[in-house]
Amino acid sequence: MKVALVHWRLAHVGGLENRLRLYTEYFHQRGDQITIFCYKQSPNFHLHPGVKVVQLALGIMPKPFRFWYFNHLLRKHFVPSQFDFSLSLQRTGQQVACLAPGDHLGFLKAQGRSPRNLSDLLQIHLDRDSYRASKVIYPCSEMVAHNLETLYGVPRNKMVVLPPPLATDRFNRNLWPERQALRRHYGMSEQKTTFVIVSTAHRRKGIPLLLKVFSLLKDQPVELKIAGAPLDLPHLPNITYLGYEPCTERLFTAADYTIHPAVYEPFGQVISESLACGAPVLLSAHTGWGSNLPTGYGRIVSGFEPVVWAQAVVDMVKERFSIPTDFAQIHGLTLRQHMDRMLAHYPF
Repeated sequence: MKVALVHWRLAHVGGLENRLRLYTEYFHQRGDQITIFCYKQSPNFHLHPGVKVVQLALGIMPKPFRFWYFNHLLRKHFVPSQFDFSLSLQRTGQQVACLAPGDHLGFLKAQGRSPRNLSDLLQIHLDRDSYRASKVIYPCSEMVAHNLETLYGVPRNKMVVLPPPLATDRFNRNLWPERQALRRHYGMSEQKTTFVIVSTAHRRKGIPLLLKVFSLLKDQPVELKIAGAPLDLPHLPNITYLGYEPCTERLFTAADYTIHPAVYEPFGQVISESLACGAPVLLSAHTGWGSNLPTGYGRIVSGFEPVVWAQAVVDMVKERFSIPTDFAQIHGLTLRQHMDRMLAHYPF
């Protein structure tokens, strides 16, 4: 089978790039011919021999217009009829199928604001173009599917909810025998319950709220460890910035809980990764897991009042949770289950 995958960058930087790597691995093992269309490839993003990369040069195009211009160039270089299967991970208008890992109108709604600049308008335009062009759309959660239906007018029968696959070779219980050593590695207190968060977009992920929450809890036996993008922290005895952590499976294994008070999180890959490693979660209702977190996996908090979240942290410590070791299989999150569902609904 001739396969085309579209994404703007090949790099080890985010969830979509990880999905691209998993998709490429899957199709390569099947013996398919793979072509990837992008505009940037990092030197350390290695692909199997035989995978063809078509890199579209954007020149000196200013950052706000790069996605639009990439889509424009793609129309000249990508012909879907030349492939048996074509999937865009980006918001483009040529593919047969596309992912919907998020949506800009849903993001704005969660922020409580309307489009206010050219960047907003361009992103909404790219969303609409991608949804209109694709014969099938794979929203990452019911939350996103609802947004596409109500905010963009996408017919429900055009969508198949498809959560991101888990890299089960990394996110599992295999590191549990090393848990105490990992806790020492991250400086986790033996006298405190440890909550962790992995964040790059700090405001959207709820870091400002967590600073207020743990300032209220500074006399309680709880602590917060923050991993991810650089962050200036106020001096609080129970909050530590760990820096960038490439092996987040080690962090989730060491932690007692993962906390994620996101303002807008279409799915929450770190949530499923944490659960796969055995760490229960404390989440805002504005995540893809917010409406369907199984009993025993953690707690959902409505709203963003610091005192409410502080009480939720205290209550969480008192509860007992039980996450099955075969979490990924139960929820259809293995790569094989993900790809079987994707291909079963693809309009060949």
